[in-house]
Amino acid sequence: MKMRILFFLWVALAGRVALAQQVPSPSLFLQNPYLLNPAYTPTEGKLEAYLLFRDQWTGVKGAPETRMAGVNGIVAKNMRLGLNVSQYNRNVLSTSRVEGSYAYKVQFSDQSSLHFGLTAGVFQNRLDRDAIRSASENDPAWSSNLFDESLFYFGFGFRLRANRLNLSMASPLLYSSQEKRTFATFNAMASYDLPVEMLKLEVTPYVLARTSVDFPNFADFGARLAWDKRVWMQMGFRTNKDGLFGFGVRFGQFDLGYAFETTNSRLSAVTGGSHELMLLYSLE
Repeated sequence: MKMRILFFLWVALAGRVALAQQVPSPSLFLQNPYLLNPAYTPTEGKLEAYLLFRDQWTGVKGAPETRMAGVNGIVAKNMRLGLNVSQYNRNVLSTSRVEGSYAYKVQFSDQSSLHFGLTAGVFQNRLDRDAIRSASENDPAWSSNLFDESLFYFGFGFRLRANRLNLSMASPLLYSSQEKRTFATFNAMASYDLPVEMLKLEVTPYVLARTSVDFPNFADFGARLAWDKRVWMQMGFRTNKDGLFGFGVRFGQFDLGYAFETTNSRLSAVTGGSHELMLLYSLE
């Protein structure tokens, strides 16, 4: 029993260290790029809000589960403020996150602009001790606050829009108060909007690269096909051999999107993949 307790503590500690560098990795980043980069504020509209739910590795007990909500809007000419909150659960560990963001736009012309974004927030880690039965409730390591802590972090991003080309780079976790190291996470994305006006279609091929000091690096390649800005579908694949399929619909000022990820890891025999659902509201 003692060895089992030590095993759970080791797993929790490993998760604690990696968690400091863990930021959301959504699949619906084309529908809402703000999830990846604070500089990707909406180019139109005064207010935007979203709700997101992600169930990773469906069928695996204790697999990661993410809930997110956010809002951002114009506060002055070329300036926007945003607020994001999230809950990230996996097995006996959970993390709450509150984050504020600021974005500024430099307009070069009607078709080109440069956007800068900054973020600052806090992670609150929690260990569910009731979910693990301990043979020794008086164990100092077990009763300490080793796994319950608050971590402060900062991030930045920028985006260049040149006609139909979009280029962006961001470090959502540029610095954290735990490891005190910079560029813990980094992503870069390029996309291009190709209109087919006769059919009211728009094709957006993209490539997204993500790096982290604690997790394997990978890249996404794919495209989104949108019809009349009302219905869209997305297909892609990752360098880790996972597949991505998504679709969505716009009704009024709301966008509803769904994404499904396949997995080609060892978990493929026990999981039905990952599911993600997002509701986006835009006030123009």
